[in-house]
Amino acid sequence: MNLEENTDLKKNPFKLPDGYWDDLKKEIMASLPDIDYQANLTTPRHSFLYNKHIRPALYLAAAFCGILFTIGIYQRQQHLNKAQQLQARNISVLESDKMLNDFCDYARIDQNDIYTYLSENK
Repeated sequence: MNLEENTDLKKNPFKLPDGYWDDLKKEIMASLPDIDYQANLTTPRHSFLYNKHIRPALYLAAAFCGILFTIGIYQRQQHLNKAQQLQARNISVLESDKMLNDFCDYARIDQNDIYTYLSENK
């Protein structure tokens, strides 16, 4: 059976009845219960004490926490920078020692030759 020749497969099986979208909104609105939403709305009541004293104190506490958090991050970053600098210095000393050892091996100089040279050139 050739799929391209079958006319039933070329038809779109997903069809809506005519006027479906036109009446959909009306049907949905008709199925909802009639409730007076304006009557159920209540206004939030905040006491004078809350608006006058507690809210500014909360804002002040939040600002204070933000400042402390920022200072903590800054100090941690400074500590990490110092640790990285010390580590870089230690690595550079180790690298210079390794380079000196490699040079001495290449030039076939041992510790006795260095001691002799230093003692003769005082």
